Amino acid sequence: MSVLRYLPTKGAMQNVKILIETDGLVTVPHAAKELKLRFTAVYRWIKKVKVFSFSIHGIYYLHINEVQALG
Repeated sequence: MSVLRYLPTKGAMQNVKILIETDGLVTVPHAAKELKLRFTAVYRWIKKVKVFSFSIHGIYYLHINEVQALG
């Protein structure tokens, strides 16, 4: 699964394609279920930068290997 996002470039109205491979990425609810925690605990870890994550349109993604290492 992959996410495709278009960003306009400066000046000319051309589009830049950014492709992010989402294989191996999980959302916060999935990570919480994997760790048998509440999702709010995972959000706290993200806020305190205890686990690497990134957000696309408000949805946080974590790498499954980091989630499994925490569990």
